[in-house]
Amino acid sequence: MKCFNHTDVEAVATCVDCGKSLCKECASKYEPILCDSCAAARQARHNAGIHMIHKICFFVSTSFFLK
Repeated sequence: MKCFNHTDVEAVATCVDCGKSLCKECASKYEPILCDSCAAARQARHNAGIHMIHKICFFVSTSFFLK
């Protein structure tokens, strides 16, 4: 089995989210083992969650001071 990104290099692992085959170089980029697209998707979900937390905190703090 060859690496998804480096088709001339043998794979040593798979992305835990999508199962793409990864070589040693690609498999060592992220913890847990993720391909670049799954790592980007996880980061986007994380950023969206942080943004929502900030909105909630702002709403709660402004509601508290308006009483």
